[in-house]
Amino acid sequence: CPTPSSEAHAGAWLNAKITNALQTTQTTIVHLHQDVWNRSRGIVESRLRSKCGGSRDCRIYARKTHAQRITKLQYLPFLEENHLWGATR
Repeated sequence: CPTPSSEAHAGAWLNAKITNALQTTQTTIVHLHQDVWNRSRGIVESRLRSKCGGSRDCRIYARKTHAQRITKLQYLPFLEENHLWGATR
């Protein structure tokens, strides 16, 4: 990586350098932006637990589920509660 040209780019440059250095290892790196943490902390915590294997006790297997159509009134609140970017449409 080339060195950062300004202080504003230093954080992004350092993140890229760390990511590139760890690509050949078994290490997983997660870049978490503060605004995402502040806006969706519960979702972020859940995803981090999942990445670390913390949700193994509560897996739901597809064969034990069923699919059905839902309405816009049902899916908008679900997306807002369970997805980092909420309902994008």
